[in-house]
Amino acid sequence: MSDMGLSSELKFISDQDLVALIVVQDGLVKYFNTAAMKMSGYTKADVDSWKPYQFLDILIHPDDRPMVADQYRKKQAGEKEGLVPSYQFRLITKAGKAIWVQIFSNTGYHDGKLADILILIDVTEKHELEQKLHESESVFRTISEQSSLGILILQHDKIAYANVKFCDIMELTPDKLLGASVSAMMMSGEETLHSDAFATLARHVASPGGTEGNFIINITSKNGKAKSLQLFSKQIILSQHPATLITAFDVTEKAKLESVIVEEEKKFRIITEQSTLGIAIIQDGKIVYMNERCAGSLEKKPADVVGLPFEPFFSMIPDVVRDERVEKY
Repeated sequence: MSDMGLSSELKFISDQDLVALIVVQDGLVKYFNTAAMKMSGYTKADVDSWKPYQFLDILIHPDDRPMVADQYRKKQAGEKEGLVPSYQFRLITKAGKAIWVQIFSNTGYHDGKLADILILIDVTEKHELEQKLHESESVFRTISEQSSLGILILQHDKIAYANVKFCDIMELTPDKLLGASVSAMMMSGEETLHSDAFATLARHVASPGGTEGNFIINITSKNGKAKSLQLFSKQIILSQHPATLITAFDVTEKAKLESVIVEEEKKFRIITEQSTLGIAIIQDGKIVYMNERCAGSLEKKPADVVGLPFEPFFSMIPDVVRDERVEKY
């Protein structure tokens, strides 16, 4: 297994010991450099003892063997269809450990005859990281698609992800959102109903410190419904690039209820402030409201007594207005 038949270029690559270099000719391994020995654990004597095509059974993981053997057969037969110059498979070391390798293959000459030139790179760590990333993304998608919250990811001015709930809130289909530019949606005549919402969203995401926090936007849905959304945003890293993760909660009904409460409070204050009766609201022993008429009878202003315990003021209430209900207090 000599390197005498290698071209100067392959000899240079082999001498660096940075990548595993293997030359196969007529089913036999004719060259197996030092890096290949370190990667596989096999020695020169081991390789020299292998019979034709036995390297496929020894080096290739059983699950990957049919695919690798098929690629080798196509290369030998000169077939172009389905032939790939580079792919990944699991190599089994002499110690029985499976490692992931990336193979680059080409046809060249060795000792004046055609041979397969194979370069192998250990990509085990990269493959494991990609697998973990894939599993994490799978878990994220499973959770997000079952979530009652709308989930949106913005990256490079585009919508990188939108779950089903977010699409439902916006009353848009996923194909309308995924990959769409936020700027384009702000400018698009078709999406003018959402332009203000996306403009607000873009400002919060683009502004310094605005990538994390919460805010409320008001939108008009695709079907003309007015909605209020509470959004929480956080800066994340997606595919090694900054992105913004946004969760959206439809607070339309809550906003409507709060609006009704505010209006009712306004009406109550108007009525009580115009009343000729002294009115006070006591809760848990403290004054939570007192109109001008009542405070005036105590020679106080409402702002001076709200929040204070009611007990000290009890004796100040004139006998003429201290009826049975006050005594019960």
